Amino acid sequence: MRLRDPLEARRQLSPRIEEEAAAPLVELIASTGALLRGHFRLQSGPHTEYFLRFGQLAYRAENAALIARVAVDALGLAPGSDAVVLSADNAGRFFASALARVVGSGEASVAIDQGRRPTREVARGTLEGAATVIVALDVVTTGASARALLDVARAATEDVRVVAFARLGANLDQVDGVAVESLFDARWTRYAPSDCALCRAGHPLVPGFELN
Repeated sequence: MRLRDPLEARRQLSPRIEEEAAAPLVELIASTGALLRGHFRLQSGPHTEYFLRFGQLAYRAENAALIARVAVDALGLAPGSDAVVLSADNAGRFFASALARVVGSGEASVAIDQGRRPTREVARGTLEGAATVIVALDVVTTGASARALLDVARAATEDVRVVAFARLGANLDQVDGVAVESLFDARWTRYAPSDCALCRAGHPLVPGFELN
């Protein structure tokens, strides 16, 4: 079920930035119906009652540009032309491409495997000569995707930042010693597949990665 109520979107996605800056993004989440309620299996394995379909949110260029402008202003991103924005070839690339355009930097992406998880193979662009690498993700859930991208980024430079639209859980303040800077905290619960209240209630399970 798509949730189109801005108040519900605001309850489930808590801004980590100024409310005034977050307001147009909350409206965007509601108007696009990108926040879903049901029973979802995340790419990293856990189950959740809510899912943010970032591809629905940011596939339009003007929406991705709005998200990027808010991120640049709110998080103080001003890396310069010798920076590269790195992402995986999945929904997070909408965010990365828009960020690169806004800050005037280069862009690179890594290939994904059959499970849509990032590999450590640069498939597009290059990190050669990068003074700074900004790792851009849509939603950080366990940190596994961020970790794979960090390995690639750190092979190019020591100056690395991790930026996400949202993160699921306060335990994701950092990944491998690098702070995770995000616009929102997702407030919904992660369930282990072996102890999932939604499974026990008989709700049909939808693989989240198929929605992006």
